[in-house]
Amino acid sequence: MDKNGVLMDKTFVSTTIIPQPYLVDVQTRHAPGEWYDRPPEGSAVLAMCFRSRGRILTASGMEEFSPGECIFHTPDFPRKHGSDGEGFCNDWCYVAGAFLLPRLQALELPCNRLLATGNPALFEDALREVKLELWHPDRHSEQMIAAALEKLLITVRRAVDLAGRLGGGNSAELLHYPAFQALRTRLINECRRNFTVAEMAASLHLSPNRFAVLYKAFFGVTPYGTLLEARLMAARYFLHSGTLPVKEIARQCGWSDEYYFARFFKRRTGLTPGEFRRGITRRAILVPERRPDLPADDSEPGE
Repeated sequence: MDKNGVLMDKTFVSTTIIPQPYLVDVQTRHAPGEWYDRPPEGSAVLAMCFRSRGRILTASGMEEFSPGECIFHTPDFPRKHGSDGEGFCNDWCYVAGAFLLPRLQALELPCNRLLATGNPALFEDALREVKLELWHPDRHSEQMIAAALEKLLITVRRAVDLAGRLGGGNSAELLHYPAFQALRTRLINECRRNFTVAEMAASLHLSPNRFAVLYKAFFGVTPYGTLLEARLMAARYFLHSGTLPVKEIARQCGWSDEYYFARFFKRRTGLTPGEFRRGITRRAILVPERRPDLPADDSEPGE
């Protein structure tokens, strides 16, 4: 083993975060009637995300778990979970408590309680990345593992927040989230286009009303709010890094009226486009604007 904790035959890396590659797995399938029942042991946190139904011991007693629910068992908590029916499937890993517990606390993610996320595969990408680092290590592997796990915890926090806004992690509405994310990316990338609510709703096979409600629940802004934010960011880029006339910048960013663009830009940044370009202040570049829905005099595009 070298000074970085890597075995010289390069079979796997021994890290202080996850000591062995057999302490992490994805889509582990458990037989019908199989139960995992162990007393508290060691100093590691057991992190799990379930892909099927079963029962588990939590801080509230024995509970049913559903696909998309996850849990972080502290080292001093007994581990008991299983299924008497068709068996169950989960993604899981043991992570050093000294690494994970402070990060869970910082993100206000409770331990020993089921957390509804609505996404049974929430852990998969991060744990596959961790496994890859463990089996094909180099001197950066521990940092990569730490980064993957920290990103996973933030992803869990976001998923729990989203599930809470929608009234529960098992809501069928969460199934639409990936499609909404893709649509939001399209709005940002094609912000010069004029999208209508009816067009966007039809692309997701939803009614305009339900589409608008779900979009606001998912992202905290209306679709048109997303579009305007993207246009504003594009305008800042052109003003800061180029010499295009303001009229052309307005057109490139989706505004047909340069005067409306100038008024909107000043209302949102406190500067006219010309002042921003001349660098009277860098506040508009360095300080992100708040992200409200639209000001009262901004209207949604036509249906």
